[in-house]
Amino acid sequence: MLAAIVESSDDAIISSDLNGIITSWNPAAERPYGYAASEILGQPNQLIIPLDRQAEEESVRERITSDQPVEHYESVRVRKDGSLISVALTVSALRDRDGRVVGISKISRDISERNRAASERTRIEQQLRQVIDAMSDAFAAVDRTWRFTYVNDRYVQMAQMPREHLIGRVVWDVFPEATTLRVFDEARRAMADNRPTAVEEYYPPLDIWFHTRIYPTADGLAIFITDVTEGKRIDRIKEESLVTARRLAAIVESSDDGIIGMDLDGTITAWNHGAERLYGYDAREAIGRSIRIVVPEGRQEEESEVLARIKRGERVEHFETIRCRKDGSCVPVSLSLSPIRDDGGNVIGASKIARDITDRRRATERAAFLAEVGAVLAGSLDYATTLKTVVNMAVPSIADWCAVDILTDERKLERLAVAHVDPAKIDLARTIRSRYEDASSPYSPGSVVRTGTPAIVKEISDDMIVAAAPGDEERIALVRSLGLRSYIIAPLTARGRTLGALTLVTAESGRVYNDDDFRFAQDVAFRAALAVDNARAYDDAQIANRLKDEFLATLSHELRTPLNAILGYSRLVQSGMLTPDKHTHALQAVERNATALTQIVEDVLDVSRIISGKIRLDVQPVDLPRVVSDAVETVLPAAEAKHIRVHTILDPSAAPISGDPDRLQQIVWNLVSNAVKFTPKNGVIQVRLERVNSHVEIIVSDTGVGISPDFLPHIFERFRQADSGTTREHAGIGLGLAIVRHLVELHGGTIHAASGGPEKGSTFRVRLPLMVVHHESPPERRAKPTSEPARTDTPLPDLGGLTVLAADDDTDARALVSETLGSRGAKVIVVDSADEAIAALQTIRPDVVITDIGMAHTDGFELLKRIRQSSDQTIREVPAAALTAYARAEDRMKVLQGGFQMHLVKPVDPAELTVAVAVLAKRTLHGPQ
Repeated sequence: MLAAIVESSDDAIISSDLNGIITSWNPAAERPYGYAASEILGQPNQLIIPLDRQAEEESVRERITSDQPVEHYESVRVRKDGSLISVALTVSALRDRDGRVVGISKISRDISERNRAASERTRIEQQLRQVIDAMSDAFAAVDRTWRFTYVNDRYVQMAQMPREHLIGRVVWDVFPEATTLRVFDEARRAMADNRPTAVEEYYPPLDIWFHTRIYPTADGLAIFITDVTEGKRIDRIKEESLVTARRLAAIVESSDDGIIGMDLDGTITAWNHGAERLYGYDAREAIGRSIRIVVPEGRQEEESEVLARIKRGERVEHFETIRCRKDGSCVPVSLSLSPIRDDGGNVIGASKIARDITDRRRATERAAFLAEVGAVLAGSLDYATTLKTVVNMAVPSIADWCAVDILTDERKLERLAVAHVDPAKIDLARTIRSRYEDASSPYSPGSVVRTGTPAIVKEISDDMIVAAAPGDEERIALVRSLGLRSYIIAPLTARGRTLGALTLVTAESGRVYNDDDFRFAQDVAFRAALAVDNARAYDDAQIANRLKDEFLATLSHELRTPLNAILGYSRLVQSGMLTPDKHTHALQAVERNATALTQIVEDVLDVSRIISGKIRLDVQPVDLPRVVSDAVETVLPAAEAKHIRVHTILDPSAAPISGDPDRLQQIVWNLVSNAVKFTPKNGVIQVRLERVNSHVEIIVSDTGVGISPDFLPHIFERFRQADSGTTREHAGIGLGLAIVRHLVELHGGTIHAASGGPEKGSTFRVRLPLMVVHHESPPERRAKPTSEPARTDTPLPDLGGLTVLAADDDTDARALVSETLGSRGAKVIVVDSADEAIAALQTIRPDVVITDIGMAHTDGFELLKRIRQSSDQTIREVPAAALTAYARAEDRMKVLQGGFQMHLVKPVDPAELTVAVAVLAKRTLHGPQ
């Protein structure tokens, strides 16, 4: 059976012993090798093995005899006629009954034809590569992972990068800009749908238009890229040399542009679909007629000149003019004409490309309009005038009717400007608006300003007009008379705030707005809004600067007035010009003015805390009737001095509330003090506290000078005063009501001011929430120092035997410390600088050090640092207090962190200073511990 199979096999099957002697040779071996079995059997296999393959054969024999497998391999053998043959060999061992290798069997297959085919394929591929490399088009092959597998020389040249930077890389990684082009989508579609496609578009990085043809292949895509710029020019030159028979081939039926063929008389010979769309005539209507059917009457000579130039063999490039449609409307076009020549080079006609440039011209006009609008808006901060100019510029450039509505400070919408191509219709439009405008309509200025949403009605039909006024024939007739065609309204929005609205309407021109117009109108509105916003911001800044200057002038005045009294009385006493019996009066005046100064400083500090968000409340249940009563009592002396009657009505149920009792008293005191200040003699002030549902109200009303309507909205603003001139009648720095409003809001309440106007009095109403839980008894109120000097009968500590070192560069401050502490028995060493303090410490050992912080050359912090670094433990551990005018919370924290045991704020009460020194020296009220 096996012998029959071997004999009938199409492959050559040859056996040899381990010495290479051929022992079997089937009939199929005769065909490739040329030897008959009778000729070759018993012969060594070197007859069919070339000399350069003998080593290969020896290696195969060694592997077989050592029982190693031999893989299928390809080699070369020698025919009987001496020619070479390519073969594929499969080798196996021949074994005896004991399993020993006794020979080798080879199945040999002639692969010469296959190799010749492969060589031919390689040769063809090389030829194709040579052809592709020689092409003027760029060519690239990509696989299905979008990686370059081949690029020709032209592609490398156009890509402007070496071939090794392309092969194996993903197309879109090499050219990321291409992902934004149509070719990106078309290539993916060609790959997915397995269909060829073509794309022509501009590639910005190379500044060239490309025509790209994409063909699916078994491995991916084949891409041919042509530089269309030069290619088109060459094509046109070739086409011009073609005879009339090839004329139609030059006219691209699918072009968006109108492509027209005509003879030298202007008779139309070809008319594509683009021409049909552009001019409205179909090909049957146009072919055979004169091109002058689309030329306006006033431009006939222009066409004659164009034909004359064609006859002379000249080209006409991008000639912009006006042409007319079948319906009589006109359109701006760009014309390019090329002569058509016969085989002899004679001009026999022309090919004309007509492109609608309406959009391009409109874009140019828009850009020019925006530039002009920008210049106008930037040229002045008087936005009312500039917006009126913009409205007039818009008509008739972009609209037949234009209006701007602006939102005032009182949130009222006012029409600032309006323009119409027919001025006579402005009054008619104003009448219709005043009678019939529906503020709730999404197309009304009020609605657009309220929602901030623009609106467009591309075509205003008669049905819309009738539907808007059902049954109102008069209104319908009036609106129809305006001839409205298209409508856009856009909000004037800047920094998230809507400031007004811009309205554009077409009528007489017949123009219909589209989406591009809608976007353009919003652009104009945005620029106008920025101008309004910038102008208002400038005005606000000017007002803020003026208020700042007025405040500083007022503050200077208010500070100088009490300082004048303090300084004057002090010098009178010091100089002996004041008799002793008047010293008490002088001291009272000094104390009174110092109290006034302290109040001014407290107000300024409160405002600083408000601005920085550092004001804090000590919240607790508050007996509000008591707080109001206490506040009113402190103001009664001032009211009685002006013979002003103060009526107090307190509702006992208006308590308790949750709040800071001191700050609530400050609120009431400020309101009542203001009422006293601005109420003339013999006037009346009423202070009323009452409970209203879940809140309480404090109402302070007076019969004073009142508040003007213009100033009322600004009454609670910082630094605002109704009368801030140099002749003003009432003192103050304009902070009190601003502080009141903030304190009220911190308590979760509201405050409102009302007045009938000048000389009609005013009313301030504070609303505060009641406490949800009513405590049985309120906690003990805090004891805080006020602007009044402390009055106490408690004996002050005895400082006898103590030595105090006081450093301050202010003479009066040093004297005050010396006299205050000396009066309690202390020995006070005063110095005017940190350096002198260090020098004094060389000879004395003080029990307490008191130093100012702000001193010339070396401040209090540096002084304490030197003390703490002393080698003398007694000096190093001496207790120290800072006595300073730096009174903020962060100043106190800095002082304590700097190593001081106490932070005392100027002006300091003598009793407080005495107690502080005693505490630092660990003294009791009665002497040393």
